[in-house]
Amino acid sequence: MIAPMIRHYPVDLEQRHTFLLRFWYEPEPGCWRVYLQEANTRDERVFANFPELVAYLAQRLGAGPTKTVS
Repeated sequence: MIAPMIRHYPVDLEQRHTFLLRFWYEPEPGCWRVYLQEANTRDERVFANFPELVAYLAQRLGAGPTKTVS
C-alpha cells in the first residue's frame, strides 16, 4: 500500500491556494502549454511553457527563486 502524499496540517485559509492545472502538448512548435485557474476567484491564465508557470506561482505565492518551501 502506498502512503498518502498529502498530510493534513492546520492551515490559515488566507494562506491556502487551490488551482486547476491543465497541460497539453502542441506538436507545432513542439512544446507543452499550461492552463491555470484559481479555484476561489476563477481567474484564468495560460502559459507558453512550464518555467513561466513556475515563475508566476513563485511570485503569486511569495516564494522567490532562492527561497525553499518545506
